[in-house]
Amino acid sequence: MSELGARLQEIGKAELWTFSGTNNIALITSFVTGCVGILAAQIYWQRCFAAKDSKTARNGLLYSGIIAILMVMLTALVGMVILTLNQELKPDDAMPWLMMHYVPTFVAAIIFALILAAGMSSADSNLNSACVLIVNDLIRPFHKKATDNDLVKYAKILTVIIGIFAAVAAIYASSILGLFSKAYAMAGGGLVPLLLVGLLWKERSDQAHTMGKKNSKVTPWGARIGIVAGAVLTQITALGPNRVLIALVISAVLIVVVSIATQGQNKGYAA
Repeated sequence: MSELGARLQEIGKAELWTFSGTNNIALITSFVTGCVGILAAQIYWQRCFAAKDSKTARNGLLYSGIIAILMVMLTALVGMVILTLNQELKPDDAMPWLMMHYVPTFVAAIIFALILAAGMSSADSNLNSACVLIVNDLIRPFHKKATDNDLVKYAKILTVIIGIFAAVAAIYASSILGLFSKAYAMAGGGLVPLLLVGLLWKERSDQAHTMGKKNSKVTPWGARIGIVAGAVLTQITALGPNRVLIALVISAVLIVVVSIATQGQNKGYAA
């Protein structure tokens, strides 16, 4: 570690090895963005619901989160090592360059296969989740006569459309990490306040939430306004570097205010 710090100092990047001069608010915002993005991701909730009990789900997510943080730290260290070797590389070219010049061919092949497998696993889970959510939340409520075969057909069509859109966006985006950040910010800014308010703001405070039964004061319009407002606000750069935190607060407030204003329209809905 000391050698890496010395090498970074030699190339004029000593600031990467110290927290002095770091924008703490920006770090907290980035960390919160990642946390809320993961908290809102359906792929993780699917694993939660598949667990045999709440303790297993909690421990699984806790251990996965700890491992994820450690892996991110190790990835950052690898990036610093590559920077000391070649300062002319673009961020997206760093790992391929290291594998081509310093990693044995058979090891590089194994790493590439593992990265491809992990990427495909995450990509197909996200793609399937997106299609299922659109079918269940946007198509099914307005097309109540649709059969299961019709819904499956819609899901297949959406898989192709969303897959093509995602591929084009990835090709022309300036950074994959930038896309992840935008997606996590929009999902977290819109859905996490709804999730937290819905869990805490109960109609019957003495009863626990039960699947298939509504026990939240959040109304459909409160949820819709909160989701849209939170997602949009995270992308307004005029709000500054803390726009994700601002979006979380405003979204939560809107959910409560709109739900109170539309409480009479909440009858007949099940959550």
